[in-house]
Formats: sequence, structure tokens, C-alpha cells
Amino acid sequence: MYVDYSNYGYFGHLCEVPQDVLNNLQEYYQHLQYVMADQNHSKYKQWYVQDTQIKKKNLEISWSYWKDNNMLDITKNFFSTYVENIVKFRFSYLMKDGVVEYHSKHSLPRIHIPLNDADSKFLIKDNDGNEHVYDLTYGHAHFVNVTYPHKVVATKDVDRMNSFFCFTNFVDKNIEQRFLK
Repeated sequence: MYVDYSNYGYFGHLCEVPQDVLNNLQEYYQHLQYVMADQNHSKYKQWYVQDTQIKKKNLEISWSYWKDNNMLDITKNFFSTYVENIVKFRFSYLMKDGVVEYHSKHSLPRIHIPLNDADSKFLIKDNDGNEHVYDLTYGHAHFVNVTYPHKVVATKDVDRMNSFFCFTNFVDKNIEQRFLK
């Protein structure tokens, strides 16, 4: 079952992330520093924790094969209480003067979990071209509707470390209601 994500707002606070989950994410991020990034640009890197077994890699829902050797089970178990079908789980690094420019090729919304206090801003353009600015705060998980054009800007003199994943649905209607327009 696919959801019309245009009914969702642009951004919202999902939850505070418990310290054991933050520790789990940060430990895995440190592990990835010894692994070649899947995307490696001069100011931005990205590591995929899930892969796809089909040739159409642009289908986000197909990115469901975990490559973490169960090292992220604490994180998966926690977020499965909020969302269904965690797919295309990734970690990213953005240099302090870097920007991820506007893009909108995504078909599923995301949960973003900052891994440090880089005080980054998420900018989202609505269908009328109006720009909406949101804070990605450390220690919290944020719903981001990346089916709209979006970009990320760091506002502190700190490199940004982040984890994020796509999902298909919220586990219950009470959670979903918080993010509808």
C-alpha cells in the first residue's frame, strides 16, 4: 500500500532519541570512517547501510537489504515503534561550509537523526516555490517530506554528521496525524 505523501506537511519533530540509540548510531558512524563512502564529493559523503537487489536503484522501497551485520539493531528496534518498512538507511557527512543543493528525486519521506550539534537547517520548497526553513536539532528525530524540493545548510562552524532513512508508513494513525497538513 502506497500513501499520497502530498497530504503530509514538510517537516516535524518525531521524537527525542534515547541516548542508547544515539550511541548506537554514533558507533556505527565511527565504523564507517574506515569504509569507502558510496557517494564521495569534495564536501559531502554518504554511506548506504542498505542496498537493493534489483537493477532499478531509483526505487527507494527496494533498498531493504541490510549490510550492517545487525550492528544497528538497537536503532532499528527503536524506530520500528514509529514507522513501518525502514528502507535506504544512510549516514552522511557535510563539511561546515558545504551545502546540499535543492533536489527532489525522492518518492518516500524520511526520518533524519543528526549525530552532532551542527545546527543545520533543512529548507523545503512548496508547490508555489515558497521556501520553508526548519532546524535539525541534535538528540531528536525529525520527519522530513523530501518528496518536495529540499536542501541542507549548516549554520555553525562544525562539520555535520547525520543519519537518515526512508519509510513507507507510520505504525499508527495517532503518529501519522501529527504530520498531515
